[in-house]
Amino acid sequence: MKKSNLDQLNDSGLQLLFEGFNEIFFNSRIAPGVKVMFVPSRQLKKANRKYLADASWKPSTREIHIDKMYARSEPMTCILLLHEMAHAVLESTYIGHPDDDPGHGMIYQVELHRLFMAGAYDGLL
Repeated sequence: MKKSNLDQLNDSGLQLLFEGFNEIFFNSRIAPGVKVMFVPSRQLKKANRKYLADASWKPSTREIHIDKMYARSEPMTCILLLHEMAHAVLESTYIGHPDDDPGHGMIYQVELHRLFMAGAYDGLL
């Protein structure tokens, strides 16, 4: 069911989701100070500048950006947020292969599997 503009998530709600997920699914391993926000699509270009991303982890500013169009869908927002939080929790221990898809290699996939097995995605689809 489509939400009305009044039912859309905002940055405050997104921050609350982040804090809850960090506590429940990441055992608070993501250091405090991460800011999460919705941003316009044009701000989400991937590093290779070929494609737009739906969300991104910005380690230099400790921010997670999610495309504003997903504010209408809490389940999709949660999926994107968990994806970026997996990058954030691995930032100091994992870079990944620098070719086609840096940061999404085997160790990252194992983190996503851990989240799946912990129930992070239950009820989202």
